[in-house]
Amino acid sequence: LVYLGIAQLVSTWLYIGLFLYTSEATSHRLREAYLRAVLRQDIAWFDTTGGGSTAVKIITDCRLVQDGTGEKVSLFALNVSAFVAALIVAFTQSWKLTLSVIYIVPLL
Repeated sequence: LVYLGIAQLVSTWLYIGLFLYTSEATSHRLREAYLRAVLRQDIAWFDTTGGGSTAVKIITDCRLVQDGTGEKVSLFALNVSAFVAALIVAFTQSWKLTLSVIYIVPLL
């Protein structure tokens, strides 16, 4: 079980790090695409839309995408995989006790 814990520690560190890197890269590509789209607009579009509101919109939208695809998704996937791994270990150690606990827990 110690080796399983060490493996989970290393894989968790890699998993979250890679998800954060991916979310940063996605956010960067989104900002570039947004800037290209804004720069292709006619001059009249800038008269109706303030420059500050466009900058704020870019920042907030990219931050939402980065938060949604980064740490939150990785932690959700990590928790689901830890739950499945715990169930596998529990079934291999004592399948009768595991089944009884699975049936009792929803009643609590």
